[in-house]
Amino acid sequence: MSTDAHNCTVIEEPTACISIYEFFFDEDERLVVQENAYSALDLIEEVINNPKRMHEISPTEFEKLVADVFNRLGYDVKLTERSGDGGVDVYATKSIDGLNFMLVIQCKQYALTRKVGVGIVRELFATQTDMQANKAVLVASSFFTRGAKEYAEEHKELISLMYGEELIKMIKGM
Repeated sequence: MSTDAHNCTVIEEPTACISIYEFFFDEDERLVVQENAYSALDLIEEVINNPKRMHEISPTEFEKLVADVFNRLGYDVKLTERSGDGGVDVYATKSIDGLNFMLVIQCKQYALTRKVGVGIVRELFATQTDMQANKAVLVASSFFTRGAKEYAEEHKELISLMYGEELIKMIKGM
């Protein structure tokens, strides 16, 4: 075992390492996020090799997958606890020209035939507003209803929808 430039303990050579937003997280949360990142690395490989795998994983694994994707996009990420998360599964933060930028991300791991409805989009938008996050992102393994897409379009500066195929394209593009 060794440590890398980010002071992460390297058990085996990772393809990504989570950098923790020091001001935002405490020591216990840092350890949880690192463990989740390393378990998500194998999952990304599985999804790249077999996109249908995304629909077979648990909701918790889907959240880890989404967190790792945003981490690879340069965000510092924190997975929330299963209960009492207020509809937020992942917090993603990034400093852009010295200004902090925060995303609140909700993940819905649904069967392909089950669409995410407008109610869930409205709830996440309310959470984004309450938390004063810069943007909310709703990531679903399936699709969205027409009402959900219309509502998100009306508030596109503050909320984005991402469905399974888009997530797979992001993963393959990394």
